[in-house]
Amino acid sequence: MIIVSNTSPLNYLILIGQINLLPALFQQIIIPQAVYGELSDAAAPTPVQAWMATPPDWLTVQPVRQPADAIVNLLDPGEREAILLAQQLNADLILTRRHESTSHCHRKRTCHYGHSRNSRSSRNPEAH
Repeated sequence: MIIVSNTSPLNYLILIGQINLLPALFQQIIIPQAVYGELSDAAAPTPVQAWMATPPDWLTVQPVRQPADAIVNLLDPGEREAILLAQQLNADLILTRRHESTSHCHRKRTCHYGHSRNSRSSRNPEAH
């Protein structure tokens, strides 16, 4: 299963001391370079910076090679790259929190949130 994450889920799980939920649920989490940059930036909370200084083996940083469209360019860099990377990898799941990301994926019919694409899809808003 291919899982891509935006900044917010990792940030908040680190801050509440529950980051180990992710490897318990998923074998690997992939993040784009922009998400890595946001989590390790000097403006990030100190515990997040410290965690990112020695990321675990289950976290992989991967470059985005897919061009952005006009809609996704309205998002912040981490969200934009997470969506593009999820599309590039044909990810099974994208971890994010923002409505703008969800709206973009609904239009593109590509992203799946909080579940396997074999179960409920973001294409069916009633399923949420």
